[in-house]
Amino acid sequence: MELHDHRWKLIEGLFGKISKANHPILSSSLQNIHFSKGEEILTEGVKTASLYLVLSGKLKTSLVVENNHIELSELVAGDFFGEVSLLDPGPASATITATEDGDFVVFSHTALINLQKEHPHFFSIIIKRISVHLAESLRRSGRGRLEQNNRSWTIESPKENKQNIFSWFGKIIFGK
Repeated sequence: MELHDHRWKLIEGLFGKISKANHPILSSSLQNIHFSKGEEILTEGVKTASLYLVLSGKLKTSLVVENNHIELSELVAGDFFGEVSLLDPGPASATITATEDGDFVVFSHTALINLQKEHPHFFSIIIKRISVHLAESLRRSGRGRLEQNNRSWTIESPKENKQNIFSWFGKIIFGK
């Protein structure tokens, strides 16, 4: 996949500086996808196995908690989602819907495993960067799930979330 320089800057925002010599390695692992306004990209609870990096356009993230629809955030160019599913395919933790047309690149779990086999050093760099992003996200949010408490939303932080993250890394890195 051929990517323009401004798109490589967004990719490097996620994965770190990538030498021009390594562009073809990563490019062959990415899929460029166009999305349209109103399109549901991920559905909460439905299995997914990819990381998505927004190149252009806008999307919104939302959850349904006790039959209440909660909008969490807006995603724009440079934002990404699905990093947990990249490492450990499973149900999406939120619904992602396009609020305007745009593009993203998709990095699938299968592509990650192929990278591990064919380019282990580059794989380790990618895993380290994603691990740092996940750790920052855990520190920033410190939350596991939303619960309704007397019509106000409180944030609960289950201890098992950190253990799950470590088991995901072990499974990916060591195959356990």
